[in-house]
Amino acid sequence: MKDNQHVQPVIDLAGNTVTFKVKGLSDIVFDMSRVHPDIQRQAALVGMAQVRLVDAAAVGRADKDGLIIPEVERIAMKHANISELVAHYMTGTSEWSRRASGGTSEGGLLYRALRLAYPAKSEQEIKDFLDGKTAKQKSALVASDSLKPFVDKIRSEASAGIDAEELLAGL
Repeated sequence: MKDNQHVQPVIDLAGNTVTFKVKGLSDIVFDMSRVHPDIQRQAALVGMAQVRLVDAAAVGRADKDGLIIPEVERIAMKHANISELVAHYMTGTSEWSRRASGGTSEGGLLYRALRLAYPAKSEQEIKDFLDGKTAKQKSALVASDSLKPFVDKIRSEASAGIDAEELLAGL
């Protein structure tokens, strides 16, 4: 248990229990097999809704380049994150976590520029296009003449109202 942690839940899938280790006090064991099936079902649904799926929707306000992601894009990203995880579970899989799909950041500068440059392409088509591209190839795409106007637009919107020269003067 971490120094600043007061309660640590320890899940034992094989034993169907959760042991709550409480700092300085005795452990509390929750045995799911002794819980009424209606409560088990409700706990499963609430857990999936409030914890697993809502947590999957978490999206930062800024992308990996530090640019603010507009609210409408963040909402779309949250929707996509939940949809992908729901689709994962709806396959009947026993895997709790999805496998990473190439590490494409939907909020990343390149992804956002491609969405602007190719509005007729679906999110999945752009993800598929980026999947397998090296970091060097992605950098070349960001710097390309074709995407430059879109990259500049995104950067300009993200830094609106900020005087970069004034910031640099403090260096």
